[in-house]
Amino acid sequence: MHVNRDADLSLNVINSFQKFAAAGGSARCLMGGGTTNNASSGMSDVIDYYQSDVLSAASDFGDLLAVIRLNPAGVSNAVRGLWGGGYYTSGAINIIQYVTIADTGSSQDFGDLVASTLTSAGCASETRGCWGGGS
Repeated sequence: MHVNRDADLSLNVINSFQKFAAAGGSARCLMGGGTTNNASSGMSDVIDYYQSDVLSAASDFGDLLAVIRLNPAGVSNAVRGLWGGGYYTSGAINIIQYVTIADTGSSQDFGDLVASTLTSAGCASETRGCWGGGS
């Protein structure tokens, strides 16, 4: 998936993302990690967000931990958004990190997945998040 400017809705993202993970609550939609059109590294640790109840441009939310940047999987409930797994320069990783959706800021360490995964998927309820698949 590639996110970029949508002229019909007048939405604008700060960064052009591919292979990112998304999370959100009732008022905010977050996307972070993945690759960008940045020629220097191509990997992103940026988290951007939209206000989901109004038509708005993206704003900077914070940053992911430096070691999770490509193909993470996201899960969320109304309070927290989590990113797990992904790829960094040394290969697949098992890190889970979280943000509090209502407060902007950088992610915090949440724990580890059972195994290092790349290109996994996530799903969540109000009380649990699960990651599965991947390689």
